[in-house]
Amino acid sequence: MKYFLVAIAALAGLYYAYPLIVGPDRVIDDVTAFTEDNAIVLQVHFSVPVRYENHFPQRTGEFLQVKARLVSLGVSAWKETLGRGNVRPELADKIGLVTVAYEGDAPGGPFVTLLFNHPTTFEVRQEQSFDSLMVVFPQPKVAANAAL
Repeated sequence: MKYFLVAIAALAGLYYAYPLIVGPDRVIDDVTAFTEDNAIVLQVHFSVPVRYENHFPQRTGEFLQVKARLVSLGVSAWKETLGRGNVRPELADKIGLVTVAYEGDAPGGPFVTLLFNHPTTFEVRQEQSFDSLMVVFPQPKVAANAAL
C-alpha cells in the first residue's frame, strides 16, 4: 500500500510539473488593453511565469522589445505572433499597435516584441504575479474647456 501511495504521489507530481518541464502550447496567452488615468494600458498575459529583465528603447519608439526570462525549461526556442490579440480596435489604433510577438530564438532573447505604426511613448511594468507584463501609453490630457 505504501508503494502504491508513493507511485500515485510521483505521478501527480509529474502531472503538475510537466508544463514547466516541456513548456506550454503557447507562451503568450492573450493581449488585452484598457484605459486608466489618461493612459492606455496594454497587458500581455503569459501561460507560464515570466520575469521582466529590461526593454529597448527606454521610452519612445516604433517598436518595443522586452527581454523576459521564462520560468519554464522547454520554451526557449519558441516563436509566435499574436497580432493584436483581444485588444479593442479603437485602443490599438490610438497607440498604433500593429503586432505582438514572442521571439524565443532571437539572439540575446527571449523577447516580447511590440511593433507600432508610428513613434509611441510607453512605460513597461511587471505584474507581481509574474503572469503578465503591462505597457502603459500616456495619452494627452483633453482640456475640459478646450472649446471656450
